[in-house]
Amino acid sequence: MFLGAYILNAQTDSIVFTNGNYMVGEIKNMSMGTMQIETDYSDSDFKIDWELIDYIKSDQIYLIQTSEGERYNGPFASVPGESSKINIEDKDEGKITVNLIDVVNLKKIDQTFLSRLDLSFSLGYTLTKENNNQQFSGNIDLGYMSNTVAVSLHGSMVNSFAEEKVNDSVTNKIETFRWDEGAGVNFFIIRDWFALLKNDLLHSSEQQLNLRSVTKAGFGNYLLRNQKMYFLVSAGGAWNYENFMNPDSTQMNPRNSGEAFLGAEYRIFDIGDLKFTTSVYGYPSLTEQGRFRTNFIFDINYKFAFDLFFGVNFTLNYDSQPASGSDPTDYVLQTTIGWEL
Repeated sequence: MFLGAYILNAQTDSIVFTNGNYMVGEIKNMSMGTMQIETDYSDSDFKIDWELIDYIKSDQIYLIQTSEGERYNGPFASVPGESSKINIEDKDEGKITVNLIDVVNLKKIDQTFLSRLDLSFSLGYTLTKENNNQQFSGNIDLGYMSNTVAVSLHGSMVNSFAEEKVNDSVTNKIETFRWDEGAGVNFFIIRDWFALLKNDLLHSSEQQLNLRSVTKAGFGNYLLRNQKMYFLVSAGGAWNYENFMNPDSTQMNPRNSGEAFLGAEYRIFDIGDLKFTTSVYGYPSLTEQGRFRTNFIFDINYKFAFDLFFGVNFTLNYDSQPASGSDPTDYVLQTTIGWEL
C-alpha cells in the first residue's frame, strides 16, 4: 500500500508521511483536515490526515484556501528543506509560500464549472400503523466556489399525512407540511471578509405561512477558520414578505416589514467521521414595534462507506408576532440517510 519507491505512469502526485511512508496517486481534495487521494492499486480512495504529511507535490490545478482567507489557483509543492511550508504557483500572483497547516481547503479543478460543484442530499421516511401516519423528509445542498464568489442553494422539506376516522364510513385526511428553501451568494472581499446576498423561503402549516420570503444583504467575517472548525458572524438588513393561509380581519395579508439581522455559524469537523454545524440568526424588526424573529439550526452528520451519511437535523423558528391563531414557535427534527459528492 505505502511504498518506499513506487513508479506510476498516470498518477504523479507525491506524498511522504511523517513516519517515512510514501504514496503516489491523484490528490482529489482536502477539507475538514482530511485529504482524499486516488491510486491505481486500490478500488477505493484513501483518506489521509493532513497533519501526517511531511512532503507533498502536485502539478495539477487546485483551488486552495488558507486560514487567513486567501484563495489561490495552481499547482503546489513542499518547500525544499522546510516540510512545514508549501509553494503555490498561483496563476495570477506567481509563487506564493504558505504554511502547510494553514491550508484549510484544497480542491482539484479543471477550470470548468462542474469541477467546482459540491452536492449532498438525504431522504427519510416514517410509517406508523395508527392513523396510517406517514412522514416524508428530505434535504439537498448544492454549492459552487471560485476565487471570488461562493454560491449556495439548499432545500428542506417535511410532509406528514394521517387519517382520522370520524365514523365507519367517514375518514378525514390530515396533512401538515414544512418546506424551507434558500439561495445565496458570498462575495469574498479581502481575507476573511465577505459581502452576502441571500433569499430564504419558508412554507409552514404550523405558523399558517403560505410563504415567508426574506431577502437580506450584509457583510460577514470568519473570526476563526482552520482544519478543525470555523466560526463566522454576519450582519445587515432584510426585507420580509409574508402571505398567510387564514388571515383574520385584524391582520394585513400580505405583510411586509423591514428588519435588521445578526447571525453566527459554527462548524466543527475534526471528530472522526462526525461533523456538526450550528447557527443562529436574529431579526429585530425595524418597521413593526416589538417584533423579533429568530432561526436556530443544529445539524450533525455521521459519514460511513461509499460517501453515505446518517444525518440528524433540528430547526427552530420563533416569531414574537406570528399569524393570528398560530403558535410563535415552530420546530422540526429530522433523521435521514444521504449521499455526499
